[in-house]
Amino acid sequence: MNEEILKLIYSKAKNAKDDFIKEIDLGVTGKERNNICNYLQKNGYISRTQYIGKSKVQCQVNQKTFKLFEDIEKNKTDENNKEDSIKSVTEYIIQLAKQSYECEEKREESMISHSTRLIEVLSFLMAGIGVAISPILEYVNRIPKRFIFVVLSAVLVIIMISLVLLIIAQWRYVYQTFPLPNVIYDNIKNDFDNYKKKEVQYDNYVNLLNEIQKCKKENNDKRGKYIRVASILLLISIAIIIISGIIAFIKYFL
Repeated sequence: MNEEILKLIYSKAKNAKDDFIKEIDLGVTGKERNNICNYLQKNGYISRTQYIGKSKVQCQVNQKTFKLFEDIEKNKTDENNKEDSIKSVTEYIIQLAKQSYECEEKREESMISHSTRLIEVLSFLMAGIGVAISPILEYVNRIPKRFIFVVLSAVLVIIMISLVLLIIAQWRYVYQTFPLPNVIYDNIKNDFDNYKKKEVQYDNYVNLLNEIQKCKKENNDKRGKYIRVASILLLISIAIIIISGIIAFIKYFL
């Protein structure tokens, strides 16, 4: 009751001259009015109190009252600013989480596309070897057939290993996905009061996105290793062909 009366006095004093209220109806009468005014005056909130009629008074409102409510309003403003800051930071985190997840999905598609192009390169390389081997065996008598078969065998084995690795890299691995709608509904329903809070909703979304992305990242890291090894083997096979051709030219034609 004292706080409500003091708040009423403060609201009236904000527009009063020299912080002096000539007349205000406190809404309480008799002894109750006197006790409230005595309490406020004793604690330094008001002074120079005079009673008017049954429920009215006039009084001087002290700076202690203004400071009290200014501090309350300041705390409310600080709390609102804090909530706005938390909301802003949380939305920023959600935005980054979404972008991170989208980048991981693009990374997955990029790796699969890259492995497909490498398979095409290996296919053309094998086709080229198949086309070139027949005239080499038929018309180039200076090069021993054993040398040609050793080189081709090494190249083909490396190419086959690369193809296997690239096929594995293209494999659609099992990974965690978003729960089914009924699962989401049941989870929220079982903890409905907690999910009313925005921060709980944000935390749940970020954690779920993190689990899914973590699983995708592990799979993509595996793909990356397979693709790197396959690329290195492809370069090795090309290097073997080039070096063998140089050795054959120097040894058998010069």
